[in-house]
Parts: sequence; structure tokens; C-alpha cells
Amino acid sequence: MQIDIPPSEQERLSQHAAAAGYDDVARYAAEHLVALAQQPTPSELPPLSEEELQASLAICDKSMAAYEAGGSLSLNEARELSLQRLRRLAQ
Repeated sequence: MQIDIPPSEQERLSQHAAAAGYDDVARYAAEHLVALAQQPTPSELPPLSEEELQASLAICDKSMAAYEAGGSLSLNEARELSLQRLRRLAQ
């Protein structure tokens, strides 16, 4: 399989691989693609029960209220916090 991506995305992928401790970008990408392929497709997922749907909607409502109240993070802030947590776990 060959996957063509733009040079700018190749550079970003190289940065992600290096940050994750990989010296081989192809291996990094392949491992992520294998993990993705192992995930169920939407048609393989069972539908939510009424209780699960209501719980999910409640979480969405709570999150939207927090966002509207200014209690949210930007995507970059969330990424940085996630990276910090991963680094602590890796130690």
C-alpha cells in the first residue's frame, strides 16, 4: 500500500513520530494505521440504549454549558495538556 500525503503533512507526521520517540516515520504511521484498522466501523457498533443516549446528551449539555461560560480549552491547550500527561506517564 502506498499513501501519498502533501510534503507539509509529511513534515508534521515526522514531528509527531519524533515526539513519540520513533526514529522511523513509516513504522510510526503503520502502527497507527493498524490501530485504526482494528477499531470497529460505525456499522459494527451496537446502537446506544435509551439510558446511554440520555447520559451522552447530558454530558454534551454539560460541556456546552461549560463552553458558553468560558470554561473550555483551545485545541492547542488541550493538546499540550495531553502531551504533558503522556510525558508524566512515560517517566
